Amino acid sequence: QPAAMAVSKMLDVLPAELLSAVLDHTSHGDKLNTNLVCHRVKSVICSTKTLKKRPDRIVISTKQPLAPGHQLGRLRLGPLEKGKKKIVVRLKKSVSDDCSKATVTDTFEADELEDVLPSTSRLPKLEEILTQCVHGTSLSLSSLTINRHLLHLLSFSTADLHRVTAVEFTSCVFADEENLLEDLCVFLSNTSAVSLSMEFCRDEGNTKTVCDKLFASLPCLQRIHLQQKATGITDALVDSWISTTVPVHISLRNTDTALSVSAIVKLIECTIRRRNSLKSLWHFGEVHSVNKDHLATLLLLSYPGLTINQNVLSEGEREFKMFHPQFELVFNTKVC
Repeated sequence: QPAAMAVSKMLDVLPAELLSAVLDHTSHGDKLNTNLVCHRVKSVICSTKTLKKRPDRIVISTKQPLAPGHQLGRLRLGPLEKGKKKIVVRLKKSVSDDCSKATVTDTFEADELEDVLPSTSRLPKLEEILTQCVHGTSLSLSSLTINRHLLHLLSFSTADLHRVTAVEFTSCVFADEENLLEDLCVFLSNTSAVSLSMEFCRDEGNTKTVCDKLFASLPCLQRIHLQQKATGITDALVDSWISTTVPVHISLRNTDTALSVSAIVKLIECTIRRRNSLKSLWHFGEVHSVNKDHLATLLLLSYPGLTINQNVLSEGEREFKMFHPQFELVFNTKVC
Protein backbone atom coordinates (compact mmCIF):
# COMPACT_ATOMS: atom_id res chain seq x y z
CA GLN A 1 0.00 0.00 0.00
CA PRO A 2 2.80 2.58 0.74
CA ALA A 3 4.34 1.79 -2.65
CA ALA A 4 1.00 2.32 -4.39
CA MET A 5 0.57 5.66 -2.58
CA ALA A 6 4.06 6.72 -3.64
CA VAL A 7 3.34 5.90 -7.29
CA SER A 8 0.05 7.77 -7.06
CA LYS A 9 1.84 10.86 -5.73
CA MET A 10 4.38 10.66 -8.56
CA LEU A 11 1.57 10.58 -11.11
CA ASP A 12 -0.08 13.56 -9.45
CA VAL A 13 2.89 15.82 -10.21
CA LEU A 14 3.18 14.83 -13.88
CA PRO A 15 1.81 17.39 -16.38
CA ALA A 16 -1.43 16.29 -18.03
CA GLU A 17 0.19 16.26 -21.49
CA LEU A 18 2.98 13.93 -20.32
CA LEU A 19 0.61 11.61 -18.46
CA SER A 20 -1.62 11.50 -21.55
CA ALA A 21 1.39 10.48 -23.68
CA VAL A 22 2.25 7.72 -21.20
CA LEU A 23 -1.30 6.40 -21.29
CA ASP A 24 -1.22 6.37 -25.11
CA HIS A 25 1.39 3.58 -24.82
CA THR A 26 -0.40 1.68 -22.05
CA SER A 27 -2.56 -1.37 -22.63
CA HIS A 28 -6.29 -1.07 -22.10
CA GLY A 29 -6.25 -3.60 -19.25
CA ASP A 30 -3.54 -1.66 -17.40
CA LYS A 31 -5.59 1.51 -17.78
CA LEU A 32 -8.58 -0.20 -16.21
CA ASN A 33 -6.52 -1.40 -13.26
CA THR A 34 -4.74 1.94 -12.76
CA ASN A 35 -8.01 3.85 -12.82
CA LEU A 36 -9.18 1.93 -9.78
CA VAL A 37 -6.38 3.28 -7.58
CA CYS A 38 -5.48 6.64 -9.12
CA HIS A 39 -8.06 9.40 -9.57
CA ARG A 40 -5.57 11.46 -11.58
CA VAL A 41 -5.28 8.77 -14.26
CA LYS A 42 -9.05 8.46 -14.39
CA SER A 43 -9.51 12.21 -14.79
CA VAL A 44 -6.97 12.37 -17.63
CA ILE A 45 -8.61 9.45 -19.44
CA CYS A 46 -12.05 11.02 -19.05
CA SER A 47 -10.87 14.35 -20.40
CA THR A 48 -8.70 13.11 -23.30
CA LYS A 49 -10.60 12.34 -26.48
CA THR A 50 -7.63 10.77 -28.28
CA LEU A 51 -7.29 7.81 -25.94
CA LYS A 52 -8.73 4.41 -26.76
CA LYS A 53 -10.60 4.81 -23.49
CA ARG A 54 -13.08 7.04 -25.33
CA PRO A 55 -14.61 4.75 -27.99
CA ASP A 56 -16.97 5.95 -30.67
CA ARG A 57 -19.31 3.06 -29.99
CA ILE A 58 -19.95 0.75 -27.03
CA VAL A 59 -21.63 -2.61 -27.73
CA ILE A 60 -22.87 -4.70 -24.79
CA SER A 61 -24.14 -8.17 -25.67
CA THR A 62 -24.15 -11.78 -24.51
CA LYS A 63 -22.54 -14.83 -26.03
CA GLN A 64 -23.02 -18.51 -25.36
CA PRO A 65 -19.68 -20.27 -24.83
CA LEU A 66 -18.80 -23.60 -26.38
CA ALA A 67 -18.45 -26.68 -24.23
CA PRO A 68 -15.07 -28.45 -24.34
CA GLY A 69 -14.57 -29.80 -27.85
CA HIS A 70 -11.76 -30.42 -30.28
CA GLN A 71 -9.67 -28.19 -32.53
CA LEU A 72 -9.86 -28.34 -36.33
CA GLY A 73 -7.36 -25.86 -37.71
CA ARG A 74 -8.45 -22.47 -36.43
CA LEU A 75 -11.95 -23.76 -35.63
CA ARG A 76 -12.88 -24.96 -32.17
CA LEU A 77 -15.71 -27.45 -32.45
CA GLY A 78 -18.09 -28.39 -29.68
CA PRO A 79 -21.70 -28.00 -28.51
CA LEU A 80 -22.95 -24.81 -26.88
CA GLU A 81 -23.07 -24.89 -23.09
CA LYS A 82 -26.76 -24.97 -22.24
CA GLY A 83 -28.06 -22.27 -19.92
CA LYS A 84 -24.77 -20.38 -19.72
CA LYS A 85 -24.06 -16.99 -21.21
CA LYS A 86 -21.35 -14.40 -20.82
CA ILE A 87 -21.66 -10.63 -21.08
CA VAL A 88 -19.26 -9.13 -23.61
CA VAL A 89 -18.38 -5.44 -23.92
CA ARG A 90 -16.85 -4.17 -27.15
CA LEU A 91 -15.33 -0.71 -27.38
CA LYS A 92 -15.07 0.41 -31.00
CA LYS A 93 -13.13 3.39 -32.26
CA SER A 94 -12.61 4.61 -35.81
CA VAL A 95 -9.04 5.49 -36.71
CA SER A 96 -7.78 6.95 -39.95
CA ASP A 97 -4.62 8.10 -41.63
CA ASP A 98 -3.87 9.66 -44.98
CA CYS A 99 -4.55 6.42 -46.87
CA SER A 100 -7.25 4.43 -45.10
CA LYS A 101 -9.84 4.16 -42.35
CA ALA A 102 -10.25 1.29 -39.90
CA THR A 103 -12.13 0.37 -36.74
CA VAL A 104 -10.19 -0.69 -33.66
CA THR A 105 -12.14 -2.94 -31.27
CA ASP A 106 -11.23 -3.73 -27.66
CA THR A 107 -13.22 -6.72 -26.33
CA PHE A 108 -13.78 -7.43 -22.63
CA GLU A 109 -15.54 -10.43 -21.16
CA ALA A 110 -17.64 -9.58 -18.14
CA ASP A 111 -19.84 -11.67 -15.85
CA GLU A 112 -21.12 -15.15 -16.63
CA LEU A 113 -24.86 -15.74 -16.44
CA GLU A 114 -26.83 -18.89 -15.97
CA ASP A 115 -29.63 -17.81 -18.30
CA VAL A 116 -30.74 -14.19 -18.24
CA LEU A 117 -29.43 -11.03 -16.68
CA PRO A 118 -30.21 -11.23 -12.92
CA SER A 119 -32.63 -8.62 -11.65
CA THR A 120 -30.96 -7.82 -8.32
CA SER A 121 -27.54 -9.43 -7.94
CA ARG A 122 -24.46 -7.36 -8.70
CA LEU A 123 -22.46 -7.72 -11.88
CA PRO A 124 -19.01 -6.75 -10.61
CA LYS A 125 -17.04 -7.28 -13.83
CA LEU A 126 -19.54 -5.38 -15.97
CA GLU A 127 -19.71 -2.62 -13.38
CA GLU A 128 -15.90 -2.36 -13.33
CA ILE A 129 -15.70 -2.05 -17.11
CA LEU A 130 -18.54 0.48 -17.29
CA THR A 131 -17.02 2.53 -14.47
CA GLN A 132 -13.95 3.06 -16.63
CA CYS A 133 -15.82 3.75 -19.87
CA VAL A 134 -16.15 7.21 -21.33
CA HIS A 135 -18.98 7.22 -23.81
CA GLY A 136 -18.75 8.11 -27.45
CA THR A 137 -21.75 8.84 -29.63
CA SER A 138 -23.29 5.36 -29.93
CA LEU A 139 -24.48 2.71 -27.47
CA SER A 140 -25.78 -0.69 -28.60
CA LEU A 141 -27.43 -3.33 -26.39
CA SER A 142 -27.87 -6.76 -27.98
CA SER A 143 -29.40 -10.05 -26.75
CA LEU A 144 -29.78 -8.76 -23.20
CA THR A 145 -32.51 -8.76 -20.61
CA ILE A 146 -33.20 -5.08 -20.00
CA ASN A 147 -34.02 -4.72 -16.32
CA ARG A 148 -33.80 -1.96 -13.72
CA HIS A 149 -30.42 -3.14 -12.43
CA LEU A 150 -28.80 -2.92 -15.86
CA LEU A 151 -30.39 0.47 -16.56
CA HIS A 152 -29.03 1.74 -13.24
CA LEU A 153 -25.53 0.51 -14.16
CA LEU A 154 -25.72 2.21 -17.54
CA SER A 155 -27.04 5.45 -16.05
CA PHE A 156 -24.63 5.87 -13.15
CA SER A 157 -21.53 3.71 -13.78
CA THR A 158 -20.38 5.34 -17.00
CA ALA A 159 -18.96 8.78 -17.67
CA ASP A 160 -20.29 11.28 -20.19
CA LEU A 161 -23.52 9.42 -20.94
CA HIS A 162 -24.81 12.72 -22.27
CA ARG A 163 -22.47 12.31 -25.27
CA VAL A 164 -24.51 9.38 -26.59
CA THR A 165 -26.68 10.46 -29.53
CA ALA A 166 -27.67 7.02 -30.91
CA VAL A 167 -29.09 4.12 -28.85
CA GLU A 168 -29.87 0.66 -30.25
CA PHE A 169 -31.71 -2.30 -28.72
CA THR A 170 -31.46 -5.55 -30.73
CA SER A 171 -33.08 -8.88 -29.75
CA CYS A 172 -33.52 -7.69 -26.17
CA VAL A 173 -36.14 -8.76 -23.64
CA PHE A 174 -37.72 -6.08 -21.44
CA ALA A 175 -38.11 -7.58 -17.98
CA ASP A 176 -41.49 -7.80 -16.27
CA GLU A 177 -40.56 -5.40 -13.47
CA GLU A 178 -42.52 -2.60 -11.86
CA ASN A 179 -41.34 0.88 -12.88
CA LEU A 180 -39.10 -0.52 -15.65
CA LEU A 181 -40.61 1.90 -18.17
CA GLU A 182 -39.92 4.87 -15.88
CA ASP A 183 -36.28 3.79 -15.43
CA LEU A 184 -35.90 3.31 -19.18
CA CYS A 185 -37.21 6.84 -19.76
CA VAL A 186 -34.75 8.21 -17.17
CA PHE A 187 -31.84 6.33 -18.75
CA LEU A 188 -32.63 7.55 -22.26
CA SER A 189 -33.26 11.11 -21.07
CA ASN A 190 -29.77 11.10 -19.49
CA THR A 191 -28.39 10.62 -22.99
CA SER A 192 -28.65 13.10 -25.84
CA ALA A 193 -30.31 10.54 -28.08
CA VAL A 194 -31.57 11.84 -31.40
CA SER A 195 -31.71 8.31 -32.84
CA LEU A 196 -33.45 5.30 -31.25
CA SER A 197 -33.58 1.84 -32.82
CA MET A 198 -35.42 -1.23 -31.46
CA GLU A 199 -35.30 -4.42 -33.52
CA PHE A 200 -36.73 -7.86 -32.67
CA CYS A 201 -37.26 -6.97 -29.00
CA ARG A 202 -40.11 -8.29 -26.87
CA ASP A 203 -41.72 -7.82 -23.47
CA GLU A 204 -41.40 -10.50 -20.81
CA GLY A 205 -44.80 -9.61 -19.33
CA ASN A 206 -48.02 -8.03 -20.54
CA THR A 207 -46.84 -4.42 -20.13
CA LYS A 208 -45.86 -2.82 -23.43
CA THR A 209 -42.54 -1.05 -22.93
CA VAL A 210 -42.49 0.48 -26.41
CA CYS A 211 -45.36 2.92 -26.02
CA ASP A 212 -46.42 6.56 -26.24
CA LYS A 213 -44.89 7.44 -22.86
CA LEU A 214 -41.41 6.25 -23.92
CA PHE A 215 -41.23 8.42 -27.03
CA ALA A 216 -43.04 11.38 -25.46
CA SER A 217 -40.26 11.54 -22.84
CA LEU A 218 -37.70 12.08 -25.64
CA PRO A 219 -38.73 15.29 -27.42
CA CYS A 220 -35.35 15.61 -29.17
CA LEU A 221 -35.65 12.34 -31.12
CA GLN A 222 -35.17 12.81 -34.85
CA ARG A 223 -34.82 9.19 -36.00
CA ILE A 224 -36.99 6.26 -34.85
CA HIS A 225 -36.59 2.74 -36.20
CA LEU A 226 -38.88 0.00 -34.85
CA GLN A 227 -39.24 -3.60 -35.87
CA GLN A 228 -41.28 -5.07 -33.05
CA LYS A 229 -44.68 -6.73 -33.12
CA ALA A 230 -46.41 -5.64 -29.91
CA THR A 231 -46.33 -1.93 -29.07
CA GLY A 232 -48.45 0.57 -27.19
CA ILE A 233 -48.22 3.31 -29.82
CA THR A 234 -51.47 5.23 -30.33
CA ASP A 235 -52.75 8.50 -31.81
CA ALA A 236 -51.74 10.22 -28.56
CA LEU A 237 -48.09 9.97 -29.64
CA VAL A 238 -48.83 11.88 -32.84
CA ASP A 239 -50.55 14.59 -30.77
CA SER A 240 -47.43 14.77 -28.59
CA TRP A 241 -45.18 15.13 -31.65
CA ILE A 242 -47.39 17.86 -33.08
CA SER A 243 -47.17 19.82 -29.82
CA THR A 244 -43.35 19.53 -29.72
CA THR A 245 -41.23 18.21 -32.62
CA VAL A 246 -42.04 15.57 -35.23
CA PRO A 247 -39.10 13.19 -35.91
CA VAL A 248 -37.59 13.62 -39.36
CA HIS A 249 -37.18 9.87 -39.94
CA ILE A 250 -39.74 7.31 -38.72
CA SER A 251 -39.65 3.65 -39.74
CA LEU A 252 -42.20 1.26 -38.21
CA ARG A 253 -41.79 -2.06 -40.04
CA ASN A 254 -43.59 -5.26 -39.04
CA THR A 255 -44.86 -3.29 -36.08
CA ASP A 256 -48.37 -3.39 -34.61
CA THR A 257 -49.64 0.05 -33.60
CA ALA A 258 -52.98 1.68 -32.87
CA LEU A 259 -52.36 4.61 -35.20
CA SER A 260 -55.27 5.81 -37.30
CA VAL A 261 -55.55 7.52 -40.67
CA SER A 262 -57.01 10.56 -38.87
CA ALA A 263 -53.77 10.98 -36.92
CA ILE A 264 -51.75 10.73 -40.13
CA VAL A 265 -53.90 13.45 -41.72
CA LYS A 266 -53.22 15.73 -38.71
CA LEU A 267 -49.49 15.00 -39.00
CA ILE A 268 -49.50 15.91 -42.70
CA GLU A 269 -51.38 19.17 -42.15
CA CYS A 270 -49.09 20.18 -39.26
CA THR A 271 -45.92 19.44 -41.25
CA ILE A 272 -47.06 21.46 -44.26
CA ARG A 273 -48.00 24.43 -42.06
CA ARG A 274 -44.63 24.45 -40.27
CA ARG A 275 -42.52 24.45 -43.45
CA ASN A 276 -39.62 22.46 -41.95
CA SER A 277 -36.20 22.93 -43.50
CA LEU A 278 -35.49 19.16 -43.55
CA LYS A 279 -37.49 16.72 -45.65
CA SER A 280 -39.16 14.03 -43.52
CA LEU A 281 -39.22 10.32 -44.41
CA TRP A 282 -41.98 8.35 -42.67
CA HIS A 283 -42.91 4.68 -42.99
CA PHE A 284 -45.77 3.88 -40.60
CA GLY A 285 -46.31 0.24 -41.56
CA GLU A 286 -49.89 -0.92 -41.06
CA VAL A 287 -52.38 1.46 -39.43
CA HIS A 288 -55.92 0.85 -38.21
CA SER A 289 -58.59 -0.18 -40.67
CA VAL A 290 -60.51 2.77 -42.10
CA ASN A 291 -64.02 3.26 -43.41
CA LYS A 292 -64.74 5.08 -46.65
CA ASP A 293 -65.43 8.40 -44.87
CA HIS A 294 -61.98 8.50 -43.26
CA LEU A 295 -60.42 7.42 -46.52
CA ALA A 296 -62.18 10.27 -48.32
CA THR A 297 -60.69 12.75 -45.81
CA LEU A 298 -57.23 11.52 -46.77
CA LEU A 299 -57.82 11.47 -50.52
CA LEU A 300 -59.38 14.95 -50.52
CA LEU A 301 -56.26 16.57 -49.06
CA SER A 302 -55.29 19.32 -51.45
CA TYR A 303 -51.95 21.07 -51.07
CA PRO A 304 -49.56 22.35 -53.74
CA GLY A 305 -47.02 19.67 -54.56
CA LEU A 306 -48.88 16.85 -52.74
CA THR A 307 -49.23 13.58 -54.66
CA ILE A 308 -51.12 10.53 -53.35
CA ASN A 309 -50.63 7.10 -54.92
CA GLN A 310 -52.47 3.99 -53.80
CA ASN A 311 -51.81 0.36 -54.67
CA VAL A 312 -54.14 -2.58 -54.04
CA LEU A 313 -52.17 -5.26 -52.15
CA SER A 314 -55.01 -7.71 -51.62
CA GLU A 315 -58.77 -7.65 -51.26
CA GLY A 316 -59.56 -4.67 -49.06
CA GLU A 317 -55.90 -3.86 -48.29
CA ARG A 318 -54.19 -0.86 -49.83
CA GLU A 319 -50.77 0.76 -49.72
CA PHE A 320 -50.59 4.55 -49.76
CA LYS A 321 -47.55 6.50 -50.86
CA MET A 322 -47.66 10.26 -50.40
CA PHE A 323 -45.09 12.68 -51.78
CA HIS A 324 -44.60 16.34 -50.96
CA PRO A 325 -41.56 18.67 -51.06
CA GLN A 326 -41.49 18.47 -47.23
CA PHE A 327 -42.10 14.73 -46.70
CA GLU A 328 -42.51 11.23 -48.09
CA LEU A 329 -44.99 8.98 -46.30
CA VAL A 330 -45.89 5.29 -46.71
CA PHE A 331 -48.45 3.18 -44.85
CA ASN A 332 -50.80 0.21 -45.36
CA THR A 333 -54.41 -0.05 -44.21
CA LYS A 334 -57.53 -2.14 -44.71
CA VAL A 335 -60.62 -0.43 -46.08
CA CYS A 336 -63.86 -1.59 -44.44
